[in-house]
Amino acid sequence: MNKERKTLVPYHKEFNIPRQILFEVIVRVLKKLEPILRQHIDHTLEIERHIFSVPELPKHLHGSRIVHISDMHFHEKWDPEKMAEALLQKLRIIKQEAGDTPVTCVFTGDILSKHTNFSAVQPHIIRFMNKFREIFGIRTILRACEWNHDVHRKHWQIEKRALQQIGIEYDSVSTGGWIQIVTTPDFTVDAVWARKALQTSLSEPSDNTVIRLILSHNLEVLQDMDITESALPQIIMGGHTHNGHLGLISDPSFSHESDIVRRWMAFALLGYRFPLVSGVKTVTKNVFASVSPGVGENENRPRYNSPRGLPVFILEKKV
Repeated sequence: MNKERKTLVPYHKEFNIPRQILFEVIVRVLKKLEPILRQHIDHTLEIERHIFSVPELPKHLHGSRIVHISDMHFHEKWDPEKMAEALLQKLRIIKQEAGDTPVTCVFTGDILSKHTNFSAVQPHIIRFMNKFREIFGIRTILRACEWNHDVHRKHWQIEKRALQQIGIEYDSVSTGGWIQIVTTPDFTVDAVWARKALQTSLSEPSDNTVIRLILSHNLEVLQDMDITESALPQIIMGGHTHNGHLGLISDPSFSHESDIVRRWMAFALLGYRFPLVSGVKTVTKNVFASVSPGVGENENRPRYNSPRGLPVFILEKKV
């Protein structure tokens, strides 16, 4: 390991005893301070604009936007109204910039946290979707994939139906028109079946499709799949990392460490910074990967040293 680069490693491998004790003390102090920290959460959200060239883009789609939302984590203890309003403010700006050109919003998982009280946050989600449709149109659907915090909830199937009724759609594939959206199944339930289902979904799109989006909450599970060669431009989209808030992607293209460190805040206070865990990367000539910094925070930890972000792809014709 390069000692000149102060990166994040498992504390039990490199920390000496005094530092381990300090680590545990900070964790306990943070637990006591959590009620105060909740009142001072910074919901600042930055728009991350990326120009994306598409070879066969029709003239009327020049300037179209694809908005990548991830990890909202509606939870009653983190003031979901503030989180949702911060996102809506940025969505209004994006729509204003787009004018009459299409704006497609996709969501790469974790609309809830594992222990969210659904009945407590459902009114907040309904208000968010009502305002979302005021911005983009009454019939607008938010295409989404489901993942760990979603599917492991006891009543997720009932909750998912309630979310679909207000415009959050979890269909595995949306084909037709100029854009194809494929959502990956949950690999944590049955990885073999999920990979087969995804490969089946990657069928030939319609003749007028010019771009494909693959939504997968955690891009790590896609590393051994043959989805990197495509004549059709495609963006593989994910989240999960919260820009270093939760853990790291083991793909070396996005980070230098593969350890999942959940007690991240004590590390941050000790001066350690997570390696890059968000951004856009070129995979092959026509395939790109986007890891969103996310919008919300995990139910047990406020965000620290992990800025929120909203990636936006602005399409232009490739010449």
